[in-house]
Amino acid sequence: MTKELNIPWLYKDKRFTPGTVADVGHSFRLELSEINGKDEYRLYLLIRTLKCNGVKEELKRGVRVATFKKCSSLSDAQTRAERWITVWMEDALDDLGESIL
Repeated sequence: MTKELNIPWLYKDKRFTPGTVADVGHSFRLELSEINGKDEYRLYLLIRTLKCNGVKEELKRGVRVATFKKCSSLSDAQTRAERWITVWMEDALDDLGESIL
């Protein structure tokens, strides 16, 4: 059963275009990038490594994971990104559960 995530899109952080970056907990960051001249947004997923066993904590370079076409607005792209990350996380957890059993 899909549970909607409450993703906190950043609007006041001056480092980013308002509403294009969201931190999902401590480990994931989502970035939306509008494709010039088109009603499309690309979604990038960044993963933060944890300081453990000699690995330093840092945010790794983003990987494009989705392209949302025919977006009517940034809000539309945010909604699609939230749906995408929700389904992706559920699928990953299901796969992990199956591998443990």
